[in-house]
Amino acid sequence: MWEESRDYHKAIDRYLEITEQMFPPESLEEIWNNCFNLAMDYAKDRVQDVVLVLGQRMLKINKFEAAADIYDAVGYFEKAIDAYIQCQKWDRAFECTQQVRPQEMQQMLVNKIQEQKKSMLIQGGKFNKIVESGDMSGLEMLSQRGQWEECLSLAEK
Repeated sequence: MWEESRDYHKAIDRYLEITEQMFPPESLEEIWNNCFNLAMDYAKDRVQDVVLVLGQRMLKINKFEAAADIYDAVGYFEKAIDAYIQCQKWDRAFECTQQVRPQEMQQMLVNKIQEQKKSMLIQGGKFNKIVESGDMSGLEMLSQRGQWEECLSLAEK
């Protein structure tokens, strides 16, 4: 109704009144993305505030990629990276770091992503993926666990 009458600020307000208790997560993602798009298209002065509210809400309902996408769209790169890490979208997280300045901060974020990725691979027992990425500590972990055949097999590659 508010969108049809071109009262976009009022429409955004109404969308922001919708909470996690009102709809299932899939519906909320669509509703809140509509709110974000309205702000981006018709209420640029509200985009930052809308993103901070919606990003947090998306994270609460485990819509990590959706949260990351809206954070990324407005330059909240560190928040976007954290959300991409949550949904294991490593390439997207690394892409985000390219936008970060200064270079020192960019490198800190790259290191953070690499550490998180390695940690998740270790938790999943995917030592081969660690070695394939050029990190030989995966071989050491296999040897510490007594998995010699797998360790030797990976070392030969």
